[in-house]
Amino acid sequence: MVGITKDQVKHISRLSKLSLSKDEVNKFQKQLGEIVEYVRTLELVKLNDTAPTSQTTELTNVYRNDLIGVDGLDQKSALSGTEEVYNGYFKVPSIFKKV
Repeated sequence: MVGITKDQVKHISRLSKLSLSKDEVNKFQKQLGEIVEYVRTLELVKLNDTAPTSQTTELTNVYRNDLIGVDGLDQKSALSGTEEVYNGYFKVPSIFKKV
């Protein structure tokens, strides 16, 4: 098993701005060690004869030309269903509380 020290776990927690209890440090020390050990096993995979791939589905992007004004609403029509308008925009209740 890869040795991850408690100091390394504490350092990672400081970088992550997480406060960890002693029990959590012990728990994550073991878990992070297992993760690093698993990643090290991936180094054993032989990839010398494998061609690089950027995508495997052989799908291609389908694009269309943008059509301006087709089946759209102008601002006046869009706002015609409400009386709550401010400077040409829909007026909605605030989500912020005043302090």
